[in-house]
Amino acid sequence: MALEIERKWLVEKAVAEAVLNGEREGVDLPVEMSIIRQTYVLRGDHSVLRLRTQTNLMSKTHECFITVKGPSDVPGAVEEHEMAVPIESGISLMESVNTPVLTKMRYCIPYGEFMVEVDEFTDPELNGLVVAEVEFPEPDMAFIPPEWFGTEVTGHKQYANASLVKKISN
Repeated sequence: MALEIERKWLVEKAVAEAVLNGEREGVDLPVEMSIIRQTYVLRGDHSVLRLRTQTNLMSKTHECFITVKGPSDVPGAVEEHEMAVPIESGISLMESVNTPVLTKMRYCIPYGEFMVEVDEFTDPELNGLVVAEVEFPEPDMAFIPPEWFGTEVTGHKQYANASLVKKISN
């Protein structure tokens, strides 16, 4: 398994729109835009099994992954094992399980040596929630967030995708 170390911030919707439209000085435009649909097939006390399809709108590629996430000994990190599956199989699996599906637009924006993933949730139950995530190769890496990031919500379980999907009624 690989170690996933990430931090997460809220972003105001109007600020996110300005960033994504290139109206924010000194901020690069997205280098990747994707539609992500995901569901959680199994949830334990400390681990989840996620099924995700991803359509990259720039490269016109479709991917599907099954991911297991669980606890780690490293503070602020989770163990993650991800396996690609054929997109047709993933779509079929997603349709066959009776679990809510979370949908979001993901925009990848370069920021120094990091890649910021801005997720705009499109399900009505999430009221246009926008978050920015940054993954780190090592724990405790120095990082100064850009001024357009809002409140940091790293570790706040209510902003974890596995929690957000529980609000979806599809």
